[in-house]
Amino acid sequence: MPTGASAEAEEKTLLAQVRAMALDSGVYFVADAAARAVGLVLVLAYTRLLAPSDYGILAVTSSVTQLLVPVLGLSIVASVTRFYFEETSDEARRRLYMTTLVFLLVVPTVGLIVVEALGQAGLLNEFNAVPYDPYLRLAVLAAYFSVFIDLPVAVYIVRHQAHRVAVLTVTNAVLLLGSSLFLVVGLDKGVRGILLAGVLSSATMAIVAIVLSIRMIGPRVRPSRQLIGAMLIFSLPLVPHAAAQWVLQISDRLILSHYVDGDQLGLYYVGYSVGSVATFLVFAMTKAMSPIITSELKAKGDSIRVRRLGTYWFGAIVVGCLLVAIYGADVIKIFAPNKFLDAAVIVPIIALGTVAYGVYTIVSSALWYSMRTGWIPLLTAAAAAVNVGLNLLFIPRFGIKAAAWNTAAGFATLALLQGLLAARRYRIRWEYRRWAVLSAVALGAYFAIQLPAPGISVQRYLLSAFVVLVAFPGALTLVGFWSKEERQWLRGRVLRRARATGA
Repeated sequence: MPTGASAEAEEKTLLAQVRAMALDSGVYFVADAAARAVGLVLVLAYTRLLAPSDYGILAVTSSVTQLLVPVLGLSIVASVTRFYFEETSDEARRRLYMTTLVFLLVVPTVGLIVVEALGQAGLLNEFNAVPYDPYLRLAVLAAYFSVFIDLPVAVYIVRHQAHRVAVLTVTNAVLLLGSSLFLVVGLDKGVRGILLAGVLSSATMAIVAIVLSIRMIGPRVRPSRQLIGAMLIFSLPLVPHAAAQWVLQISDRLILSHYVDGDQLGLYYVGYSVGSVATFLVFAMTKAMSPIITSELKAKGDSIRVRRLGTYWFGAIVVGCLLVAIYGADVIKIFAPNKFLDAAVIVPIIALGTVAYGVYTIVSSALWYSMRTGWIPLLTAAAAAVNVGLNLLFIPRFGIKAAAWNTAAGFATLALLQGLLAARRYRIRWEYRRWAVLSAVALGAYFAIQLPAPGISVQRYLLSAFVVLVAFPGALTLVGFWSKEERQWLRGRVLRRARATGA
């Protein structure tokens, strides 16, 4: 263990990394929150313009788009965030960008042509209420154009240029908002207008992404066949992994469509949309933390600093999901018409599942660092199979509430299996005991708010503010959550603030 001056230097470095994590994740959080807020506002606003069955169409098309983005691009951009740290010169990194861009210009276009041919042949009309023409075709086009923005975003993330990612995120959200309002509200295009707005905004961002990528590449750079081979070895296993994740995340909606009516499916979509707001915090933290963890592992391997950063990462996710679980249902009750009130019960369950998904993003850091991705899709498929099995077993009897619980169970299985694999590929001794303590205290805080004062009332909001701001951190202190170094740092901060106030 470092002592004296080296220990002080270690603590300062850790503090600097925490500050960088907080700053970058804060920027990502605000940008993603703004983008998600646009989507959420549109979802709630359209409840006054669309029937619940229309949300069933959106549930299917959004799922198709989500699946096709990694499939069309063969997840090649995922390798950029790892190979960046293997390339040591600016020229090599620019060649990495060029190789990726050429791949994206060719392979997804071929995939789009194949999908269109299958659609025109009538082979993609699997959903009676959602035919290929026009609904699924628009979902496919949105996925195709969305492939390109991932390249500059990946580069900005590994460069710690969070503000540039935020600009792209907010720009896309503004484009989506403007085109949606014009087509749906102005021209009364209904659900077809929503899908067309997604295509227009993603196509515009694709043009922007290609221009930005070319500027990052610079002149006289050629793609590398050898490099694309290595990148595909890394990324190809991630395609079935992404497909299995897709099944894990959307099998609930697909199976629900066979056992409940369109209104119930629409209710689930609305509740899921609000509950999954917590995922933008998970994604924000992942964008901020992944480069820090990777560079730290590259420099020193598994260290107390990596483990401590993992605990802060997990803590931020837990707090964010707790807030969504507490207040998310109220958003539906306040802003949506009465016919959507039953969607509120879904929100806290999805927030709980998001915690499990957050655990997966943390423990899988070791897998991405090891660059040994072969087993990843098999374990993700196993988690998806668990989710599908539970859905087939319980959805026919318990409906949308069972779908929400099964989603949480699927994410928990994903975190467990990928964590076990990560421990074999590259072991990081995360502070699991502290994670468990934090989770238990957060659950206690949630039930402390729900039991005495259910429903929407001033008393409930005062109680929730007290629990979150005072009782929650106080309980963590009582159960010994904080480490010795953290207690010393907190004590020093309090003393310095007291002295400053006294002065």
